[in-house]
Amino acid sequence: MEGKMILSSQLRIIGPVGVGKSSFINTAIRRNVTTVGHDLKSCTAEIVHAITPYPSDPTRRVVFVDTPGFDDINADESEILRRIAAYIARSLVSTSFHNSNK
Repeated sequence: MEGKMILSSQLRIIGPVGVGKSSFINTAIRRNVTTVGHDLKSCTAEIVHAITPYPSDPTRRVVFVDTPGFDDINADESEILRRIAAYIARSLVSTSFHNSNK
């Protein structure tokens, strides 16, 4: 696919601890790419992403972003929000840079 731009859609999965964010990503991608907790204790400590091809178009891909949950007794919500905002900012800069070089 040299010379062809791969278009990406990024889906950021955000919500409280224990609602199934990681399970949703694993189900959508049809493989285990994120660790899943089985109680209301936070399992996702870092922001991670998983990439899968867009089902009907090989020139596109979907990037699922798993985030730490809110209402975690071990993490400050403002810190979680800061990390998510920083991740989004980095991904926007990265996307802009890659698209301007095509």
